[in-house]
Amino acid sequence: MNIDFKTLLDKKQVDIVPYIKGWMNDHPGSSIFVGCDSQSFQELTHYACVIVMHNPKGGGHVLYSKKAVPKIKALPSFDVKIDITKEFSDKFLKAKNGMPEAENFAVTSDGTNSEVLLNYSTVNTNRIKFSVNAESEGKLTPTCFSANIFKEILNSNKGADAGIFEVSGQGLARATFTGKDFKSTYYLVQLSIQ
Repeated sequence: MNIDFKTLLDKKQVDIVPYIKGWMNDHPGSSIFVGCDSQSFQELTHYACVIVMHNPKGGGHVLYSKKAVPKIKALPSFDVKIDITKEFSDKFLKAKNGMPEAENFAVTSDGTNSEVLLNYSTVNTNRIKFSVNAESEGKLTPTCFSANIFKEILNSNKGADAGIFEVSGQGLARATFTGKDFKSTYYLVQLSIQ
């Protein structure tokens, strides 16, 4: 699932990271506030996310994203569970920074050993692969998710005391972080890869 952000004023779609960086550079001393919510109605869950960039010298700027997706009736069982340690985060972020054009990553397991493959494809591509310490409930064929979104999730939760990334072969992943005064959970939907 792609997350498309638009400006509130003119509904123009923006590339979120460069847009925010540019706005913050143009308005030093500003603050960023993020709010997200969801509501289920009938067979759909409606998600909304708002980013407010507030300039204490006056004014602000609002970006938003809205999306409706089919409601998840029950979570699948997770086949691979990876502790999100500082070492794991550093490996992933260094790999993604070393290959910024990579849009996906896959998690795979043979039941004993688990790996993360950045820029996975069924055809030959440049990719970065590293082993991870994981609990595995059996074999997991390469299951792909957005590398860009996962990078932002890791960056947003650097202060967490603990984290876990769980992957289901049924196409869903869950990243959960806990800190002294917060708990955050993210879901990623499998990408179709050729």
